[in-house]
Amino acid sequence: MRWLNRILGWVIGRLIVIWKWTCRKTRGADPRPELYVDGKGIAIAFLHAHQIAGLFLVDGPNRVAMISRSRDGDLITPAVKALGIGVARGSARTRKRDKGGRDALEALKQCVREGGTALFTVDGPQGPRNRVRRGIASLAKTEGVPIVPGIAVASRRRILNTWDRMQIPMPFSRVSIHWGEPILPEGKTNEEMRQATSDALRALELAHDPVEAARNDV
Repeated sequence: MRWLNRILGWVIGRLIVIWKWTCRKTRGADPRPELYVDGKGIAIAFLHAHQIAGLFLVDGPNRVAMISRSRDGDLITPAVKALGIGVARGSARTRKRDKGGRDALEALKQCVREGGTALFTVDGPQGPRNRVRRGIASLAKTEGVPIVPGIAVASRRRILNTWDRMQIPMPFSRVSIHWGEPILPEGKTNEEMRQATSDALRALELAHDPVEAARNDV
């Protein structure tokens, strides 16, 4: 029945484009323009919970998002493409099972080599929430590009009872994006980059969405 998911995803994608334009959008201080240097791009880190609102607001050249090969991924892929964002399908290997993560990561590396923007939902596809996977740190170190952490919060939203507490902005809501300080790869190990990304996202959520941040402590 995956073909049904793909059809439903196509319909959702068209609805999301309309939905996006009903929302008011605000952006905080944005460090990104100064980071596109020497022809290289950047990597953006979102939590899985914020991916819909985040995709409403992230602009920039040659955007590519990593999306899992799961049925949920089948649903969201057409929506992402409808927003003008490229897709690399894959996720981290589990129990020695290849899920396409290496190929997807290579596509994102090529994206930043060409001056583009690699988009990661860093705790996906299955959590735990706010546990940053190592892929974004590996890309940043290998390609010598910064990680920019961000969260996107809607003034009115529906929060699903899922592992990530997925947030769906309501039509005609105000969606705000808040950026953290860029995390530069120089002088850091992969693990230090991964931990710094996790800490930055945690700090942003505490500052701008404290109720949801508190639930993450439960």
